[in-house]
Amino acid sequence: MSWSTKIFGEDLSKNYIFEMQQERFKIFKSQDLEAGNFDVTFEVEGKKLFGHKFILEPISETLKSMLSDRWTTKDEPVKIESYSYDNFYEFLCFVYSGSCNLNAENVFPMVDMAEFYAVSFLKDYCEKYILRTMKITIENIEEMSEFADKYSLNMFMDSIVKFLRQNNRKIIKDEKFSLFKKTFIEFLSTIPRDHDYYRDGNYYSDSYIKESEFFQSVYKWAQQQVNMKQEAAKEEEEEGFNLVEAIKAELSTILPKIKFGKMKIEFLMKFVGMFLLLTLMSFIINVFS
Repeated sequence: MSWSTKIFGEDLSKNYIFEMQQERFKIFKSQDLEAGNFDVTFEVEGKKLFGHKFILEPISETLKSMLSDRWTTKDEPVKIESYSYDNFYEFLCFVYSGSCNLNAENVFPMVDMAEFYAVSFLKDYCEKYILRTMKITIENIEEMSEFADKYSLNMFMDSIVKFLRQNNRKIIKDEKFSLFKKTFIEFLSTIPRDHDYYRDGNYYSDSYIKESEFFQSVYKWAQQQVNMKQEAAKEEEEEGFNLVEAIKAELSTILPKIKFGKMKIEFLMKFVGMFLLLTLMSFIINVFS
């Protein structure tokens, strides 16, 4: 610790750093080529953005690589083709200042940009914005869970799991359930569902579903998926479509997550027994055909 820090304190030092950072940010925002002493030019959607390597390179290894002599030609602009001008501008604003303008439309490509350019602070910034502003619904739950998983947004994923636990019953009863992708059904099958969800003094009546109810819903979902594939096979005049095998294939990664031991024996004999009987018949046919 320097003598000046001991005298003036760390907070004052941080204030000075912040003020100097803001001065550099003002220079960037001006985009004044003559006064800005810029040494890198980006070209996005036919427009140019100027920046400083000494600010950009330490924050992003990806940018450091892109701006190296190996990948760029001297005095030639660096072309950005994967992102819009407005979004890339906000990305650079964050690198210069630690903040940027987010909204419901740009926050998702901004997360992708944070991932691509390896700027973890921006990803954290975007995730906190999502947590504060995005409402999770049954209509968007699949899309949100895919997004959170793809970009390893752990805090957002925790919120998604919480929503799923609170709304187990609503989800399996919703007409959208049959339209969910297999990956989401697999994910849903890992969510606890065999007890009431009580948290923060609130009781969620839609959190509890019997294991048998969940299995029935999943089985009907599998039938729906198979029916669509069967129709597609008919249109393409494919032969040898096996209904039982197709259902088994749809359920193969989901069944291990079903707790059959928590189902009543009557249900097991009636519903699950029928499923196992069909499976056995399919096996016998394959053996003797």
